[in-house]
Amino acid sequence: MDNDFIQAVRRYFSMLRIEISGPSLPAGIRRNVEVFFGREDWKDVASDLHEIPPADRPRFLLGLFLIVVSDQGIYANLRRLYPRWRRRAPVLKFGSAHSLRRFENPFRILTIPVDRGVQDAESLIALVPEFVDAWIDFARNLPRAVPGLDAQTYFDGLRNDTGWGYCRRRSRVIRAILETLDSRLQAAGHRMAPARTEGELPFDPPLPPSVADRRRARFLANLNDPDYVRDLVDAISDAIREVQENTPGLSGLSTAARRSGSGGHRTGGRGRMVQVPGQRNEEEIVQ
Repeated sequence: MDNDFIQAVRRYFSMLRIEISGPSLPAGIRRNVEVFFGREDWKDVASDLHEIPPADRPRFLLGLFLIVVSDQGIYANLRRLYPRWRRRAPVLKFGSAHSLRRFENPFRILTIPVDRGVQDAESLIALVPEFVDAWIDFARNLPRAVPGLDAQTYFDGLRNDTGWGYCRRRSRVIRAILETLDSRLQAAGHRMAPARTEGELPFDPPLPPSVADRRRARFLANLNDPDYVRDLVDAISDAIREVQENTPGLSGLSTAARRSGSGGHRTGGRGRMVQVPGQRNEEEIVQ
């Protein structure tokens, strides 16, 4: 499924600042770690693209857009086909791997460099006809790599996302891409389903459960196991006993507690009341 745009990504992607996220999908579709670039709002876009030759940047950016919009669009709108896609496609994510794993809008791969003055819009627009032809060829070849994902299903899935028209009104680059794509698809006999454009949170897949979420779920499930609960209580008791025996001022607490449990808080006239260090309104019998 390679073309000149995806080859540019392969050639220069290592120059970007990246973040690695461990596999977070079910084991059946877990193949590679996820490689994030851009982080929040792609604040490092200037330094990320600095080492890429200016003549190659437009192809590189368009290739990045093609990979990310496909990955996030298939996951968000064609979930049943995503495991097959995941096995064959580069696992590149636009956003941040940290905290709550933020996914950025794929169209911003093309708008942020222009808005920040790193890439001129004219160079991107000049490549739009070639890029759209490569994009359609890419989609036509999908069934070979991803059974069941034909071009019609693929483009319908992308166009059905609420963010398909993101930045269309204010970005000349995106407007040129979408208008050219619609025109070429119609000329090729593609059945054009209405595109949804009412939102600005596109291609945003539901977050997978975090490590903490999975640990919490396992713990709650284990609480139904009497043997696990018994072992847990024993472990807590042992830990408390060890702290009491090794902490000055608390070493006699367990002994006192046992005595108070059997004979009340007071012993004959020789006992006196004292306050346990670090605790208020507690009593200990000191002989």
